[in-house]
Amino acid sequence: VYDIKKKDYFSIDKPGKEEFSTPIAAATDSENRVFVTDSTAGKVFVFSPRGKFIKGFPAGSRPTGIAINRTAGLVYVSDTGAHAVNMYTLDGKPAGSFGKLGTLEGEFNHPVDITIDREGMVYVVDSMNFRVQIFDKSGRFNSSFGRHGDGTGDFGRPKGIAVDRDGNIYVADALFDRVQIFDKSGRFNSSFGRHGDGTGDFGRPKGIAVDRDGNIYVADALFDTVQIFDRLGNFLLNFGSVGKTAGRFWLPSGLFVDDGNKIYVGDSYNSRVQVFEYLGEGS
Repeated sequence: VYDIKKKDYFSIDKPGKEEFSTPIAAATDSENRVFVTDSTAGKVFVFSPRGKFIKGFPAGSRPTGIAINRTAGLVYVSDTGAHAVNMYTLDGKPAGSFGKLGTLEGEFNHPVDITIDREGMVYVVDSMNFRVQIFDKSGRFNSSFGRHGDGTGDFGRPKGIAVDRDGNIYVADALFDRVQIFDKSGRFNSSFGRHGDGTGDFGRPKGIAVDRDGNIYVADALFDTVQIFDRLGNFLLNFGSVGKTAGRFWLPSGLFVDDGNKIYVGDSYNSRVQVFEYLGEGS
């Protein structure tokens, strides 16, 4: 009853005369252009909705996560190497930055992923400070939550973040093999997942996304799969396996689901982004 639409699958794997090195994450703008971070190249590459290369622009020392504020026309990139978040216009012009190495409010230690909510608030996974920090659209610190530990609401190695339409926050933890869900204030709500190789288990969850229907997508870098869960964390299906052919992955990292439920997977060690469409129940 669930399916991944094969005929609309396509791959983005060559930015013009250049080659992808290590594509990590993707996001789309209001024209459905696809922006992809490449952590090794130190750039963001921009493509048409069907994967035709448009341009690239420098994006720091090690760009990883990416999010786009369509209303403000701003691109936010988490720069893991510089321990900062860089801001750009949709044309790739620098528009500011915030953060530096440290443990204080607004400082980072390996910011690995980033997302924004419907109000334009910016959420950053501050991985080695074991927390999520929240900023307004200009980069002013708002709040944070999380600490180092294995208890409820704690983090061991947070890697991916997503926010749904209601403002709930989803964080994938690659060390403790779980997804934790928080309300918009950062209060713990629930969690799902455990270490294992069974259905719904995780080996190294990294990228995470939530679609318009509340379904939760998790990329697992150890098992080279993407798993889909309902809004309560109940397993629906998975797709992918290790390999280089279409539909297979090698250390997938970032995940993004657009408004049309197209799924963008940063297939990092295959040096490409693969795009799928989830048909949902009853298809």
